[in-house]
Amino acid sequence: MKKSIVFFCYFFVTAVLLTGKLSYAQNSDLSRFNPEDVFQLEYASDPQISPDGNKIVYVRNFFDIMTDRQRSNLWIINFDGSNHRPLTSGKDSNF
Repeated sequence: MKKSIVFFCYFFVTAVLLTGKLSYAQNSDLSRFNPEDVFQLEYASDPQISPDGNKIVYVRNFFDIMTDRQRSNLWIINFDGSNHRPLTSGKDSNF
């Protein structure tokens, strides 16, 4: 049961992140992926469910074009998808 909840949370958070990127994909040629396109990608990792099951904290990973490095911040979201917000922000990875 717990594995299915973690899988659902990982899938949900990834879908939320990808939804924000659809407008970029619709305005470009989908058949081409240029090397600099990697800096437009973001992905979620390490989802952690609160003990009461109401909140999920996850690592949101992105790439910094100016330093050519991967960065990450912590984000939190309610289990029902509401109140999605960053816990940390900026170009510094906090872990």
